[in-house]
Amino acid sequence: KLNETGADGFIPARTIGDDYFQYHEGAHAMIGRRTGETYRLGDHVANLQALIDAVAAALSDRTPLALEGHGTKRTLGRTVKAEAVLKLSGLTGITMYEPDEMVFTARAGTPLAEIEAALARQGQMLAFEPTGANATIGGIVAAGINGPRRFAAGAARDHLLGFHAVNSTGEQF
Repeated sequence: KLNETGADGFIPARTIGDDYFQYHEGAHAMIGRRTGETYRLGDHVANLQALIDAVAAALSDRTPLALEGHGTKRTLGRTVKAEAVLKLSGLTGITMYEPDEMVFTARAGTPLAEIEAALARQGQMLAFEPTGANATIGGIVAAGINGPRRFAAGAARDHLLGFHAVNSTGEQF
């Protein structure tokens, strides 16, 4: 349904049809009275503007928000006390790859397996050894996950040349 509106994850209420939608605060969801269609804060976002809008909306509503890809690092560290989860696993894809330069750009929700497969097709591999089934590149970088080659080849963050992000007020930097 979301793709039919031309947006992914976070969509303006005016684009979701002629149903009467009620906001249910406990579920962080808008539910159509006639159709039962549900749009909730935990839905996946798939573009930068959707992420910015969702973070800004959570700030405006004073809703504690947790961000995660596939949730594979959820058990690391302290439990996040949030009322809603914003899923970044929809922010996927390798947007630039230059094998001769050994440089690529990928969105935070891109599965590590997808990146490793693209590199392998060119006879390349990541210098660091991140671990975890269903891990995303964003989770690896955010959690600082490293494998046994860290001492010889460096950690994942050591190979990061730059990044774009959204802060807690919904501003891009």
